[in-house]
Amino acid sequence: MARAAEEMQDAFFAGHRSAAVPFVINDPVEIVAGPHAGRHGAVISIEAVAPELHLRVELDDGHDAVVVAHQVRLMEDAG
Repeated sequence: MARAAEEMQDAFFAGHRSAAVPFVINDPVEIVAGPHAGRHGAVISIEAVAPELHLRVELDDGHDAVVVAHQVRLMEDAG
């Protein structure tokens, strides 16, 4: 499990999206569910990979929020 998490971190920081790593560093996102729904920000780190992928998002007001990946939508202007 630790090796898989390390590979996900490597892909995240290298900018390589996949089914396992749907978001990468600095991706612009909208939070679509949960207490921060409707907020925008940028993904800045992977916080956990199990039991679900959790991401740290720097919100548009400068605060951070940790969200489950399924609560986040990639914005259209992402590469």
